[in-house]
Amino acid sequence: PTALEDLKKATMDNANQLPQISFFNDQFRNILRGPHDQDHLHEMGYLGGNTFLTDACQNLLTGLSRFQHPNQSINYLECHDNCTLWDKFQYSNAHDSLTIRKKRQILGNAFVILSQGIPFLHAGQEFCRTKQGISNTYRSLDDINEIDWSWKDKNKEVFEATQYLIQLRKKNMGLRYETREDIERYVSVETIDYRMLVYTIQQDEQYQELKIIFNPSSESIYIKLYAHYDILYSIDSMDEQIAGDTILVTPINLLILGKKEG
Repeated sequence: PTALEDLKKATMDNANQLPQISFFNDQFRNILRGPHDQDHLHEMGYLGGNTFLTDACQNLLTGLSRFQHPNQSINYLECHDNCTLWDKFQYSNAHDSLTIRKKRQILGNAFVILSQGIPFLHAGQEFCRTKQGISNTYRSLDDINEIDWSWKDKNKEVFEATQYLIQLRKKNMGLRYETREDIERYVSVETIDYRMLVYTIQQDEQYQELKIIFNPSSESIYIKLYAHYDILYSIDSMDEQIAGDTILVTPINLLILGKKEG
């Protein structure tokens, strides 16, 4: 807080005046994981299953909700302050099993890595880092702030999923568009059944179309496919989930499909 009038401050609200500056996108964090202040940690974000936020998530994937171009948006869900994403789920999704929380962690990491803009991963986020539920650890000792590398083995499936998602981003230029014009032309986001997001990217790569489906809800949802897609990734096994041109998206799942030319 300063005496400077709001229109002159170098804040995210004034991003249009600072086109060469990137901003930590608090809107991205707050909608996806839910409130981060101590009194509201029990409230769920979209990743936790609050599907009332589905519509609000659409612009997060394009990186254009408050910015002139996508690289003004630093997409993140945790950093040095506030509790980690894993610890947030301990509060907001205490009813979930350990397996379900790991799925939600993968969904969160996927949002960060695959959205248009600049992805930011907090060290250890790739394997569910915890700070024992403490939100602001600047004054905590090493027993809270140190990275427990044994969690990499305990949560190997989350770590390997994050590795894969990073490689997918690197190999597909459509996940790294740099201009508003390209995103408006080649990227679309739609909602399905008021709870699921379908993020579609057109590109000039091996897969000319990527279709990335986020389902944080506890419901299974069938969707119709109008072309042949390869299944590039699914949190859940895809056995018996495809019937002709219909695919079943299971609860708390990330499904990535690729379509080649023709």
